[in-house]
Amino acid sequence: MLIKKKKDDVGQPIRYTLTESVRAIMMVRSYILTKHERQILERALETGDKLDGYAVLTHHLRRAQKQLKADLDLIQKAVKTE
Repeated sequence: MLIKKKKDDVGQPIRYTLTESVRAIMMVRSYILTKHERQILERALETGDKLDGYAVLTHHLRRAQKQLKADLDLIQKAVKTE
């Protein structure tokens, strides 16, 4: 159950609260890349060394690039209106 009904008192409006599972879903990550992924990309850009995982990482980033940009644009708009 995502939303649970709080016990209503006579004459009081019914209140609903979010359950723990919804609170967990609503948490937002504060990063896009992990520390390790960031190190792989930084090293490739700085030295040209492409460590294990570089090709797979860049493949996934290319595929997700459009969605990542759209998400960042949405976040910037939401933060500005706050």
